[in-house]
Amino acid sequence: MAAGEVWLDEVFLSLQGEGGETGKVHLFLRLAGCPLRCKWCDTPRSWTRRKDWELHLKGETRLLPNPVSVEELEGALEDVLRSHGMEGFSPVLAITGGEPLEQTPFLLSWLPRWQGRVMLETAGVDAPSLARVLPWVDQLSLDWKIPSSLEQGGELSTPDSCLREASRAGVETWVKVVVSEDESPREWMECLEAISMVSPGARVWLQPATPTSRGPLPPSGESLLETCLASADLDLDLRVQAQVHPLLGVR
Repeated sequence: MAAGEVWLDEVFLSLQGEGGETGKVHLFLRLAGCPLRCKWCDTPRSWTRRKDWELHLKGETRLLPNPVSVEELEGALEDVLRSHGMEGFSPVLAITGGEPLEQTPFLLSWLPRWQGRVMLETAGVDAPSLARVLPWVDQLSLDWKIPSSLEQGGELSTPDSCLREASRAGVETWVKVVVSEDESPREWMECLEAISMVSPGARVWLQPATPTSRGPLPPSGESLLETCLASADLDLDLRVQAQVHPLLGVR
């Protein structure tokens, strides 16, 4: 695929529902394709590259063909803002997936053209590609996967290396650890301990899994509280927060 083309899953405007930008209006660019298979994934459609992608305008959804050129993408982003009456508005561009770093050549060719702020969400894979993209990123949302939550691709998960790259680049970063009742609190603690060693003082969101038809249930509030108390001696800015957008009924 040419560096000037991208495979999309969907584009839409909504409220950010997780991490350090929760509650803010973001323009979402969801790229298609991911090498991991998380048990709790809430966007499994984005795992694969499909022939069509969805452009969500206010009151209308259009099905458009993949892959997408730079000009088509920029037109689509403008169409979303225009449909909401937000011409001239410059929200944060939230690049998510899937796994955006699967399409690093496109990001490197296009992000220098984007005039607004960029938040990149990654599953913590391909640290070398992340290092190349970070100069064009203002905020990084890094998923730190619990090994037992991965049904596929565990050998590709290197969140420690990705967090080191973000620290070296000085990019504003937060880490999300999605937890469910399928793992033990000991597994959660092992991840938190590793994060504190790689990046002391890191902002960390312990995020209960959002229930899906195929995935595990979230853990109990008591177990989350106990984990926070047990990690009090770690050098982390730790908090618990579930995804907000499902509660609000927005995408």
